[in-house]
Amino acid sequence: MPCVVHDTVNHWAAPLPDALVHRAQQTRAEIQSTVCRSLGVDGAAWEVRLAGSFLNGTATLCSSDIDLHVIRVDRYAYELPAQPGARAWVQRWLSSAIDCGFLELRRRIEWIVVQCFGDSVVKRPKAMHIKGDSHRIDADVVVGIEHRRYTGTVDACGQPTYIAGVELRSREDPDGRVICYPCSRWQAIEDHDHAAMRRSRPLIRILKCVRHAMRHSGLHELEVAARDIPSCLIEALLVAVPAHLYHGSGDCYWNELRRVVPHAISLVATPRSAATMTDLGGDQPLFGGQWSRESALRFLQVAWKRLEVHDLPLS
Repeated sequence: MPCVVHDTVNHWAAPLPDALVHRAQQTRAEIQSTVCRSLGVDGAAWEVRLAGSFLNGTATLCSSDIDLHVIRVDRYAYELPAQPGARAWVQRWLSSAIDCGFLELRRRIEWIVVQCFGDSVVKRPKAMHIKGDSHRIDADVVVGIEHRRYTGTVDACGQPTYIAGVELRSREDPDGRVICYPCSRWQAIEDHDHAAMRRSRPLIRILKCVRHAMRHSGLHELEVAARDIPSCLIEALLVAVPAHLYHGSGDCYWNELRRVVPHAISLVATPRSAATMTDLGGDQPLFGGQWSRESALRFLQVAWKRLEVHDLPLS
């Protein structure tokens, strides 16, 4: 393989430099400070949290923006167990439901952000985008509330157990609930990366950068194949590959790519195995909802074909 391809792939695998991580933390801290200062005593009810690739340790040099969740933490939304008996028991245990006034509060948070950052704020359908500067990096900000999905089991103290997540509402559809589980996703990636001798996160970064190159290639086939593939889907696809296939050593990841990506293609191409794949955050089926098995398969096949014959734009 030409050295330029080796060098580019290995460069894509690298974690973010400390300076960029520091700017991301500065961005989070600046928004947290702004919310707390503007809300006064009510500011303690809100937390600004890193989310997405920065939280998961899979952020790439190809894309230097961050996702931030502004979360109300003094109250929570919840989801009851499916089993009728457990459902009734958890419902009796919970306190009376209280309207948290979420939509009004979200508008207040958005107003605070706009007042603070002014022309740097671009309102998008699903988030507010804050443009970066010399101290902070670009950030997509979504306002939400804590969410608990009760399992129907109890802990050692007899309390009902739940999976902790967040419930987000997009600016485009304020009544639509988007529920995700950032901590569960991070834990799944961390466990897999540990079992893979710390080599699965580098491969996730590589495939994300391949996607970025495809989207900016100017070639219709590549752009279409990469268009509807989010970072969280790439993470789930590669975590589904057994950790032992990642085992290797040194600074070159090509041998691992040759094992991992074809195995991921095989998993997605086979309906039976694809049906067992789950989203990392909430243990929901990976395909059949918001993501298409056919789209995921096409992306993996096109990406691997271009890598294998060294015909991917590598600028």
